[in-house]
Amino acid sequence: MSDLWVVNPSGQRATGEWIDDTLRRRVEERGLRDRTPLAGRFPRQRVEVVRGAEPHETVNALFTGRGWTDGLPIVPPTLGRVDGMIAVTGQTADEVLGEVEPLRGVATIEKVAANAVMAGCRPEHFPVVLAAIGAMLEPAFNMRGVQTT
Repeated sequence: MSDLWVVNPSGQRATGEWIDDTLRRRVEERGLRDRTPLAGRFPRQRVEVVRGAEPHETVNALFTGRGWTDGLPIVPPTLGRVDGMIAVTGQTADEVLGEVEPLRGVATIEKVAANAVMAGCRPEHFPVVLAAIGAMLEPAFNMRGVQTT
């Protein structure tokens, strides 16, 4: 049995509401609960301990069930990996980059780092991810416009 301490990648709004709670309501309204059976079911805290004989597989199954992945394998966002990602920036974990459309989730260095880790980003490439997020947060980018079909 092994433990993994993973950083919660779920975002929050400036009001403190978890983005996942909004998404869970929308999933239920549309009758899609079977696609993400664990949507909205997660500890509302910064770090979660995942236990099991195969903790990496457990994290993947758990995060997929919560709707936090596209179904492809992820790299678990462990405290060490996320802290390593943040360390290359010289910024603090709780530094706010801005609010991301369409649900206006607050993007912090730590939340972006956790999601970058999950995607397999290497720490030396994280500044490029932050630059892309910065560009996406510019009003001229019109994030809502690029999200429509």
